[in-house]
Amino acid sequence: MDEQAARELEVVSHEMRTFLREDVERICREAMEMVNEVSMHLKCTELYKDKDGGLVAAEEGSMLFLESDDKTVVGSLRISDCHVHDFDVNVRFPKYNKGGNMQFTIAHKFTYTLRQIQDALHYIERAGGMLVHLPHLEGAGDPTWRELLPYMRKITKVCSDIVELLLKAVTELNDWSTRALPSLPQNWLRMEPALPSDLLLQMYLRGSTLTLRVCILAMHAKCPSNKAEATVGDCCGKLKGRIMPHKGGWIEVLEAVDARCSVGTLKQGIEKIHILAGRFRDLKRNAEAMEAAVAREAYSA
Repeated sequence: MDEQAARELEVVSHEMRTFLREDVERICREAMEMVNEVSMHLKCTELYKDKDGGLVAAEEGSMLFLESDDKTVVGSLRISDCHVHDFDVNVRFPKYNKGGNMQFTIAHKFTYTLRQIQDALHYIERAGGMLVHLPHLEGAGDPTWRELLPYMRKITKVCSDIVELLLKAVTELNDWSTRALPSLPQNWLRMEPALPSDLLLQMYLRGSTLTLRVCILAMHAKCPSNKAEATVGDCCGKLKGRIMPHKGGWIEVLEAVDARCSVGTLKQGIEKIHILAGRFRDLKRNAEAMEAAVAREAYSA
């Protein structure tokens, strides 16, 4: 190996040691704090700063108000730790129940879990658990570039796995199509008084937007003629008047309305997930760049 190549490799080795001792440790520490904050945001827990500047979690969760564009569906609820509480909804369709108002409250002691949040939290917790697998140097020794290369490769692999888990969490929050008709044609929400058999309530998330879909249904023993079949992901406008098979018969959607509201804590959580994923992409790129520099200098030597 010539003298110039040896000097270049020593420079890269020094950068790698600094990277492992300082950058990786710092990013891991910051990432763990962000993972904890993301988890609190996804649980719809409001965070505020105390007098010392630390973050404190509010105990009551987020109170939300839902409303459809035409005011036929209006509701309120509280979300805490991915569970729905204190849910009340008023439904008034001009051609249903003689146009009268119907009010329903979530059944006493019934807990409804927003599975999308629960599944997203699972991926966030797994991503946080992967942080312990990121290698960093301890002690005062100066390993050579040959000894440091396995560290770089391990960082590249772990960062890829963490980013994948973070993006899966976002996908869970965005993927609403399997949470509403024609998927899962059943009454998830146990209400008081009991919902009429032809009234369906379904709740789902589309990113940071919470949606309550209210459908009026008609049951048919045989497939109605000249009716298009509903497809997964249909919006309310397309769903109305369409049919779907169910338990040996057919369901026809006579009315479909969405009442929505934006969930600020979820929006903050999703934004931080993207920031976190970006940091691990940068960490991976830095490790790959150092590994490539070592390969280039070793080859030229």
